[in-house]
Amino acid sequence: MNVNKNSWHYQFIAASPFNPAQNICKYFWQPPAILAVYFIIIFFIIVIIIFTLAPWLSLAVAWYTGDPILWLLGISKVSLMLQFLAVAFFGGCYLWDKYWEWRADQPISIAPPKPPGIIKTYYRAWKAKYCPTLEFIYIKND
Repeated sequence: MNVNKNSWHYQFIAASPFNPAQNICKYFWQPPAILAVYFIIIFFIIVIIIFTLAPWLSLAVAWYTGDPILWLLGISKVSLMLQFLAVAFFGGCYLWDKYWEWRADQPISIAPPKPPGIIKTYYRAWKAKYCPTLEFIYIKND
């Protein structure tokens, strides 16, 4: 089976520290495995950020101690964070709207039929209980 070097799955595997497998049985599972590793890393980064958020900690300390200066500092940090989240949300909504306006202006073209993709080929190989070798080729996309 030929695999295009411009395909998203080949580019995804090539951008990771792993080499693409030479048969479809291993190659098929490489993108989900790499994605799972990335999600685990991102999850731990988010957990670290959540547990080190200063605004909530300073508000908790201010509430517990009754110190008005800490309370004001905590409120200002929370308000800055809420402002950032509001700008991010409304900016995202604006960009989403602009994307669909751009998408509506794009011409609709009917593409010629494609050869079976990686998922269909993997399914057929799995049913037939064999693993065809892969050849990585470069196909220019027009």
